[in-house]
Amino acid sequence: MLKRLILFACLLASVYTASAAGNPQKTLVVGSEENFPPFSIGSTDDTAGGFAVELWKEVAREAGLKYTIKVRPWGELLQDFRDGKVDVLINIATSEERHRYTDFSVPHVTVNGAIFVRKGDSLISSEADLAGKSIIVFKSDLAHEYAVSKGRQKQLVLVDDAREGLRLLSSGKHDAMLLSKLAGMQTLRELGIDNVRALDIKAGYAQKFTFGVHKGDSDLLAALNEGLALAKAGGEYDRLYQKWFGVYETKEPTFIDILKYLLPFALFVACLAVYFFYRRSRERKESEAALRESKLRLDTILDNVGAHIFIKDTEYRYTYVNRKVCELFGLPEEMIVGKSDAAFFSPESVEEIIVSDRPVLEEGLTVKREEINLAAENEQPHSYWTVKLPLRDGSGAIYGLCGISTDITELKLLEDEVKKKSAQLEEELAEREIAQESLQEQTALLEEEVEERRRAEVALKKSEETVRHKLKAILEPEGDIGALELSDIIDCEMLQAMMEDFYRITGMLGAVVDVSGKVLVAVGWQDICTKFHRVHAEACKNCLESDTVLTEGVAAGTYKLYRCKNNMWDMVTPIEVGGKHLGNVFIGQFFYQDDPPDVEFFREQARRYGFDETQYLAALDRVPRFTREAVDAGMKFYAELTKVVSTLSFTSIKLSRMLAERIHLEEQLRQSQKMEAVGQLAGGVAHDFNNILQVITGYGNMLKMNENLGIKQQEWVDHILSSAERAAQLTKGLLAFSRKQLICLEPVDLNEVIENFKKFILRVIGEDIHLKTVTYGDRLIVHADVGQLEQVLINLATNARDSMHKGGILTIETGLQTVEAPFDHEFGRAESGRYAVVTVSDSGSGMDEETRKRIFEPFYTTKEVGKGTGLGMAIVYGIIKQHRGIINVYSEPGHGTTFRIYLPVQEAELGGVYPQAVQVQAPMGGSETILLAEDDAEVRKLVVSILCQYGYEVIQAVDGQDVVEKFADNREKVAMILMDMIMPKKNGKEAYEEISLLQPGVKVMYSSGYTADFIQNRGVSEEGIELVMKPVQPMELLRKIREMLDR
Repeated sequence: MLKRLILFACLLASVYTASAAGNPQKTLVVGSEENFPPFSIGSTDDTAGGFAVELWKEVAREAGLKYTIKVRPWGELLQDFRDGKVDVLINIATSEERHRYTDFSVPHVTVNGAIFVRKGDSLISSEADLAGKSIIVFKSDLAHEYAVSKGRQKQLVLVDDAREGLRLLSSGKHDAMLLSKLAGMQTLRELGIDNVRALDIKAGYAQKFTFGVHKGDSDLLAALNEGLALAKAGGEYDRLYQKWFGVYETKEPTFIDILKYLLPFALFVACLAVYFFYRRSRERKESEAALRESKLRLDTILDNVGAHIFIKDTEYRYTYVNRKVCELFGLPEEMIVGKSDAAFFSPESVEEIIVSDRPVLEEGLTVKREEINLAAENEQPHSYWTVKLPLRDGSGAIYGLCGISTDITELKLLEDEVKKKSAQLEEELAEREIAQESLQEQTALLEEEVEERRRAEVALKKSEETVRHKLKAILEPEGDIGALELSDIIDCEMLQAMMEDFYRITGMLGAVVDVSGKVLVAVGWQDICTKFHRVHAEACKNCLESDTVLTEGVAAGTYKLYRCKNNMWDMVTPIEVGGKHLGNVFIGQFFYQDDPPDVEFFREQARRYGFDETQYLAALDRVPRFTREAVDAGMKFYAELTKVVSTLSFTSIKLSRMLAERIHLEEQLRQSQKMEAVGQLAGGVAHDFNNILQVITGYGNMLKMNENLGIKQQEWVDHILSSAERAAQLTKGLLAFSRKQLICLEPVDLNEVIENFKKFILRVIGEDIHLKTVTYGDRLIVHADVGQLEQVLINLATNARDSMHKGGILTIETGLQTVEAPFDHEFGRAESGRYAVVTVSDSGSGMDEETRKRIFEPFYTTKEVGKGTGLGMAIVYGIIKQHRGIINVYSEPGHGTTFRIYLPVQEAELGGVYPQAVQVQAPMGGSETILLAEDDAEVRKLVVSILCQYGYEVIQAVDGQDVVEKFADNREKVAMILMDMIMPKKNGKEAYEEISLLQPGVKVMYSSGYTADFIQNRGVSEEGIELVMKPVQPMELLRKIREMLDR
């Protein structure tokens, strides 16, 4: 029957078309999209295929249409269609935009849009996830129009066909592609792409594919609809659909298909209906009873809920109220139901209630948590939170509303109180913020003042350091004049006056410039220099280069003519003081009268530097012109002047050094006289004092032997004897210091002296200090008075104990050291030979540099009054001197103290235990670069002099942080590092660890004035490192450096 109806409709359409087509048919140009499977495949006119192409051929055959197929990319086809070059598009999806210029046939396929993503991509699971993502679309496709309508224009990547887009997505580019699901699945299958999938959701658009003709071409459209209907009626459409889409999409079933499955099910349902009708009639009575019981339970629940629950009809009348509403109105339910709010509330409240009810009853809206003030007649208003929702019948019509109201009067009062408290708290917080801002401003001002003071202190310290170095260069015999600046030596004001007088007489310019290019004296300088060349960066650079580079190699007393970088003539003669070149005297820039300037050159120079050309050339005209004879005469004068200045300056320095040396000798004389006075005092009183001590100690010992003394009296006697012993030791010490007491020198093994005296030292230092001794492997024979050496050890141990208030470690170590050449030291002079070395180190508080320098002065002490005489260290110094030895001290605040004693070894007493010293050849020097890190300026200066003397290049660092920074700046040229083990900011180990991160394996040698035990106590292990102990002889240091560099 259905098929007959379709055939009848097609017949009517055919008759209509036949009657309407009055003109002979033309050959239609039919557009088929390139590579859009399964709708269209093929890329040329001859290879066109696919569902839409085969369906068109069937429809054209039924309608009797002539045509040619044109295969092009979709965007091109759509443009050709709009330009009238194509008559029919056989696979165009309908859209609002396209309706403006296209009439569509009935759809031949409807497909949903899909979102294609890479497999494993969990970031996109819905269309909302496309926000901010890069999306591929088929240019001019419906998906393109849809994405633009959604405001995703900036996210889109346009391609010409589905193949190109899916290949891009598969390769990892972009995030997703919008495409019809059928076309996408067919293209993936055709390309063999297996890492792209379609999401199991529908995109926000569907594509109804039709045949499209130009707007208003109703005859052609009717013919196409007729052909399409005939294709469907004849079954050809179903065959083509199954061929191209059967794999991807289930075809919509026909009524006959549905009926084959529906009829058996309908019979089964009818049987069930009969059974359930019988059963339901039996259960209805039971349900009615259960319903009554359920209503009773619901009423009980609603009556006991803390809220007011009510139902109204569309006339605003109550149809149900619970017990809480009855209590509110003070009436039973039957007296409330059927009445409106006007019967219970004031007119103002009724109007407010109606305003709240109207949106629910008239518009079907739900009113939630709306605050309503209700008040019965002559009662105070109450506040309620109310929720009202519409009630609908089976057809969806509103028949009333249900309301739930909760009395929140008390809650509102509490909320008002909270708001009041919050306002007060906010006000307090605002006041605190103002106070805090004021405090921050004051703090910032204070920090600025502190920082300003810190900068001033740093500048002052730097200035003091500079002055100290310059004074040292001037006053000390070994001072380096090269460390001075020319302005430190010459009288610039005097030279300025002399050169100005010479300028007024001769017109000859002049300038004194130091080796850094700093102008100290300038006479008759021209505008071209002061207003142009030296105020422009590049031109000034030329001036400085002329002042420093072009003037090199001029001998003292001579002069040199040269053309400066700014193309003017100049002459120079050097200023040398003590053989050091410190500056130059220049005539100043000029021209020869017989050699006029190249004006064009200066014109170009003005343009290059941006000078005002007129003003610059005017300044050029003012540059002096001299004869060659005048220039030579002027420079001869300046050359003689520099010789006089140099001679006078060097003579002044020598006189200053002689005066400084005299002052130093006078200070030494006064010190010697003071020590002699102490010695004479000690020698004068020693005899009588010892006699008195003899009486005291004699009677004291006799008393101690008296058995009748009690325990308390025995303690008193012990105190007397102890004090007498201390007085006797003080006398002996004074005599030793003044060398008035004869000492008994005999060959002794220094190791045995240390071991035998350990128990006495332990009594001195107490239990909270750990004593550690490290003795040399072989005997160390020296000529010494054992008692005096023990006195030295006692004094050093006592000094160490007093510096370790909370306990610590006292280390006594012996060793052997060879002094290859005599050298002067701060506390004496060491002759060449071999020395036994006793090192006494503590982990105490250490001392500052001023205390260290005065440690051996008589009567100098840092202890409280009554805690010390100030003679302990002076006695130690005197005893060591009497033994023809020397003593050094190393210390820093917070790093403990190390005393090192050198006593001459008695070779004749060694009996061949020690091998004789081998004649050591002077080590080879080198040309490598060594990075030296030493915090003691004097030691650093000594080592630099030694290394430079033997050809090495030295880069200096003053602490652990500085050596890291200097290495970072010069890592390419540094061959090895020589650094102190204990330094400010970072010790040697910490500095080396940072340097190793910059360049692993760099060669490093450490030096230290502390013992190995002291170093280990500071957490720096000696194991696996190259370490030389101070003082080290220059030849030994050079040999060790050469050995390390040659490894």
